Amino acid sequence: MTNKSTTCMGKISGRPLTEYTTMSEANEAAAYVDRTHGNEMVAYRCQRCHMWHLGTAERHTPSQPCGVCVGGNGQPKQSYRSEAEAERRAKILGRERRVYLRSYSCPHGDGWHLTKG
Repeated sequence: MTNKSTTCMGKISGRPLTEYTTMSEANEAAAYVDRTHGNEMVAYRCQRCHMWHLGTAERHTPSQPCGVCVGGNGQPKQSYRSEAEAERRAKILGRERRVYLRSYSCPHGDGWHLTKG
């Protein structure tokens, strides 16, 4: 069963994201979009609402909250699995938000983070 989210909006469109209750359901929807529209999509579990959403494969950079490091906003920093994934996210954010970010290794060994400057 799918619904439109009341909490999660598309970063580019600003419209509510479709929510899927299971990974299987989201993967089926991603395959359908690829088959019918030629857009490669990826299913991901949302850290905000804990439902499943779809994102474009080219923008997909998996991350999780760091168990130790906190950003200037008081929220846990996002940890990326590799320097390459962190750099990819930095480029996406630079393009979309016009902000320069660089990656650095988490001082506590929890992946890679982004920082300004």
